[in-house]
This record gives sequence, structure tokens and C-alpha cells, in this order.
Amino acid sequence: MTDLIVNLEEGQKDKKTERERLSEIIEKTFLTDTGKRLARETLLAANHET
Repeated sequence: MTDLIVNLEEGQKDKKTERERLSEIIEKTFLTDTGKRLARETLLAANHET
């Protein structure tokens, strides 16, 4: 799962994914609440900064 977070984060640098689409990916991919929370903190925060 860590690889998925890193890959998605790197993809964000090259092309912006809509926030809603990214949220959908997180909800479908991560099974635990902790995993979802960490993915949101990492990916949605990174997406929001730019």
C-alpha cells in the first residue's frame, strides 16, 4: 500500500487528478480507516498545496 501512495503522489506532480476522483480511489483501495486517513493526509494535502 505504501507503494500505491508514493505512485499516486508522484502522479500528482505530473498531472493533477481531481480531488473527488482521488478520494474515490482512496475509498476503493484502502481497506482500513488508518490506511484511508494516511492516504488522505498525504495525497489530498499534496493536491491542495498547489
